[in-house]
Amino acid sequence: EPNRNQQRKREQDCEPIAFEAVGFRNLRRSGIGLLRWIRRYPGHPPDGTPRTPEQQSRDCSFQIPGNTTRMLSIRNRFPRKGTELATETTPELPSWTSLARDLEEWQRPMEITLIRHAQPDWEPDESAVDEPTLTPHGLLQAERTAEALRGEHYDALYISPMRRARETAAPIASALDLKPVVLSWMREIQLPPLQGSTPEQVQAFFREGRLRSPDSWWNGFEGGESFRHFWERVSGGLDSLLTGDHAMDIHEDKEHRLWHVPNWDARILLVAHEGTNSVCVSHLLGVPPNPWTPLRFSVAWTGITRLHTTSLGSGAVWSLESFNRTEHLRDLGGPTDGRPPKRVT
Repeated sequence: EPNRNQQRKREQDCEPIAFEAVGFRNLRRSGIGLLRWIRRYPGHPPDGTPRTPEQQSRDCSFQIPGNTTRMLSIRNRFPRKGTELATETTPELPSWTSLARDLEEWQRPMEITLIRHAQPDWEPDESAVDEPTLTPHGLLQAERTAEALRGEHYDALYISPMRRARETAAPIASALDLKPVVLSWMREIQLPPLQGSTPEQVQAFFREGRLRSPDSWWNGFEGGESFRHFWERVSGGLDSLLTGDHAMDIHEDKEHRLWHVPNWDARILLVAHEGTNSVCVSHLLGVPPNPWTPLRFSVAWTGITRLHTTSLGSGAVWSLESFNRTEHLRDLGGPTDGRPPKRVT
């Protein structure tokens, strides 16, 4: 492998005593790769002691492992052999402590923000619908959410194809100047048809459903989608999105699941449903699947949940930054919850 041998030779020839980093955005494991490389060169004076004029000055560039689009430039700041060393202009070398601190600052986590749709109008004219629009209050919730997010930067906006999610995402997309990408796997769990049912019939349907034995919850409601299939659909779709469009890698064994993040400062936004978002949160945090996941991670209408990657060894894990934030709705009035009752009576 001539290229690899040339690369190794170039790295071995370099004796860096100061460095400049160019284009850290989009670097794959940037800080980790750089720190490993620096530690391979004990000849770097840890106390900043200047070297003699006989030490050569070279410009060395190399690619961080796993990165194919960005380079680091390591520059020797001293004159070449045979020239006089101007001590008064000798640069002050960074300490290992400051290098490590700078590397930590350069490592930007990948972030995912999840938003549940606003209040839907499930029973217009006292008759249930399977594909509701938003209520007037729900439209206000969506507008408030857009205002709360205005000024934030996101690289992509992904939404469920269901109408209530699309209507919630519309003002958000406008505020962030993003084009929504519709993903079919983000649909809510499929229920049996309830079109035309009275409010009393709908309430009885869900009340009886919650009284089922825990084992039967895996099968979902009769005539609808099983929770097992729903979990596989959402978790598989999320993995495909992150490893495909966002070039993440997953290292998984029997006990651990680590992510490798090529773009430490990427931020993506998902607008979907309580069930969909709960599976996303549970899956990213490594919580084993169970059919009452939507109860564990229940959120209010337009509740905002944020996760980010945290460096761990050569990879990263997902951390929960905030959950079900609704400050943007505080002075709106009206119903804000949209979550199931805490106790069945």
